[in-house]
Amino acid sequence: MVDNRKTRIGFLYKLLPLGILSAFALIVLIPLYASGNIHLFPHTFAVDNQQRLYLLFESGVYVCADDQSIRVLPRSDHKGKEQLYISEDNQMTFLHGMGKSVYDLDRSAPEQGDLFLIGETAITDESIFERSYGFTEMDEQNGAIYTYRQGLFTYSILREKDGESSLFYRMPHIDMLWDLILDAYILAMIAGILTVLYQYSKGHHAELVRRAEEKSTHPRSNR
Repeated sequence: MVDNRKTRIGFLYKLLPLGILSAFALIVLIPLYASGNIHLFPHTFAVDNQQRLYLLFESGVYVCADDQSIRVLPRSDHKGKEQLYISEDNQMTFLHGMGKSVYDLDRSAPEQGDLFLIGETAITDESIFERSYGFTEMDEQNGAIYTYRQGLFTYSILREKDGESSLFYRMPHIDMLWDLILDAYILAMIAGILTVLYQYSKGHHAELVRRAEEKSTHPRSNR
């Protein structure tokens, strides 16, 4: 009984690091990303006539201006079924679920988080959305081509016009830092779970061996 109690206590101590990591995710990581202040990789992007960049993240649509991202549209309830387009006449179309919202960017103040809504339409033909949804790696506006590039821990957008290419936008350093922290957290959780499973399997095997030795040492007497 004492040995079993010690084994259980030792196992709980081994679970302690996983508990701390889980608490870190609940207290820090999840609220941080849910707040919209930190982002991972965008679902898609678009550029308007004023060369303002719009990024669609899990928490909504953000415009990047003056080295900061400002949310202009809230998160949608239709994850995985969203798309963003900006036409040559500077109208932004936001597809979300089975609806379409159109905004006039010339009459908007995106730097203040304000978009001028032209109209909303409910669409019942799902085939339209099957063709429309998905990540857009390129966007063309006023003769310039914007190309999205994603690496392991960062992403960037290049602008090409008149045969010249330049860096248009790069993932902010603070987002990159938290991305690294998130990746390290995931790796630590995986390593911790595998370690605990290994220790549990090792301890269980040792317990079976001990019981087998006890039976061989103290065989039951036949009546």
